[in-house]
Amino acid sequence: MLRKIALTFMVLSVGLSLWAVAVLPPVVPIHFNVEGEPDSYGSKFFLLLLPAVMVATYALMTYLPKFDPYSERVRERLGTVRTVRDITVVLFAVLNGLVVLAAFRGRLEPWYIGLFVGLFMVLLGNYLPKLPHNWFLGVRTPWTLASERVWRKTHRLFGILFVLYGLIIGISSLLSPDAMVVVIVGGAVLMAVMAVVYSYVLFKREGR
Repeated sequence: MLRKIALTFMVLSVGLSLWAVAVLPPVVPIHFNVEGEPDSYGSKFFLLLLPAVMVATYALMTYLPKFDPYSERVRERLGTVRTVRDITVVLFAVLNGLVVLAAFRGRLEPWYIGLFVGLFMVLLGNYLPKLPHNWFLGVRTPWTLASERVWRKTHRLFGILFVLYGLIIGISSLLSPDAMVVVIVGGAVLMAVMAVVYSYVLFKREGR
């Protein structure tokens, strides 16, 4: 059922962008400052980029598991991988709708993006602990890839952290655009550092 929803959203998203390209003027806003005002303009064909990325993401997440070195383990939890794929596609479609709307309005509300990113983090956090040990999706450091035990413990922790991160992003987006940017950027850097340090410490504790 979720796969059908994702494919429907993907088709509608591609159609929306094609329609927007057909009716919009040649030059549209393609970048917005922290206040949501356009600060860069470009070709309307830029609106086709996000749908292309969405389709490519769906294809990669559909076929990459077949070539994963841990493909047998991935097959055991293929449903989780496909769920993450379908949720990602639906959220990409929503984001594309916001981008097209901004091209028409000439303004992008910052809190739209904050709530979108926050929701994505919360949903991803719920599925991180369920992801199988693999090479293409999840918290991939040299140490999580080298040890299934390190993979499981790291993803269990980061499932919780991603949910908290998403909630904080959502709240900050309702407070002020500046606070939202600080939380998104600062949180991303902090999470990346924590992933490296935590997985390394776990790996060393295994005595490897």
